[in-house]
Amino acid sequence: MLKESRFKESALNESPLNQNALKNWPEMERPREKLVSLGSSSLSDAELLAIFLRTGVRGCNVVDLARQLLKSFGSLGAIFAASQEDFCARHGLGMAKYVQLQACLEMSKRYLAENIKDIDCSLTSSQATRDYLLSELRLETREIFAVLFLDIIPVKTSYYFNLH
Repeated sequence: MLKESRFKESALNESPLNQNALKNWPEMERPREKLVSLGSSSLSDAELLAIFLRTGVRGCNVVDLARQLLKSFGSLGAIFAASQEDFCARHGLGMAKYVQLQACLEMSKRYLAENIKDIDCSLTSSQATRDYLLSELRLETREIFAVLFLDIIPVKTSYYFNLH
């Protein structure tokens, strides 16, 4: 019985479903190893997304899942902007992956705001101001009236209005 069980496990590990698993890829083609070796800028959008997603689904490794997501949503920005319902409706994606990506987005926003504050990078040009506001407000789904106080970074949104 034990031998039969091991035989089934072995056959399962060699099945076509498992041949595309990342552990079977050359080490330098795996996203994590590639990042460590060549830096984050060497990774494609799909590879970066795969690192955050962490796991694929049966028959689809995490990099292929990331590629499917990018194709389905159209861009990284659209993935981050997706509603919880829309994101979680896709096969293999649930609340945990949605929360991970939203946390990643928020960390990125805080990092950018911290950099502006830390390097005393006052918003001295219209381009710098535009870039900052885009990073802060790009995922808003409603029209926003914002007041930017140049001595208070990050932007705090206190009031939302419907303009109807």
